[in-house]
Amino acid sequence: MSFCEEITNNCDECYQYLADQCSVISIITDLIEGDEYYLHILDKFEKHYVIETMIGEDGKITIDPFFFDKKIFIKSNGKLEVWLSTQQYGQNYDVPITINDIIYNCIIVSFNE
Repeated sequence: MSFCEEITNNCDECYQYLADQCSVISIITDLIEGDEYYLHILDKFEKHYVIETMIGEDGKITIDPFFFDKKIFIKSNGKLEVWLSTQQYGQNYDVPITINDIIYNCIIVSFNE
C-alpha cells in the first residue's frame, strides 16, 4: 500500500506536488485571497502539525518550513499530506482545493534530492 493510500481513502483526491527540500512551497489554487484557514500537515510518522494561514495573492497556498519542524521537509523523511480546514483539530477535509480546474481534498508533497 502506498503512502497516499494509507492516509487517504482515494489517491485521486490528492494533488501530487514535487518540491525542493527545505524550500517554501507555493501552490496556486482557486481559493480567495485573504481567506483564513488552518493548514494541516501529516508526516509519514503520523505527526500532525497545524498553523493558521491566509490565502495569498492569486489564491496561493504557501507552506513555509520556518513554521514547522525542518526535518519533515527533506526527502529521507518521506511524503507529506497537506490540507486546509476551518477547524484546528482533527482530520477534517472541509476546504476543497481546486488546482487547474480539478477539485482535491489534499496535497501530497514529495521532495527532490
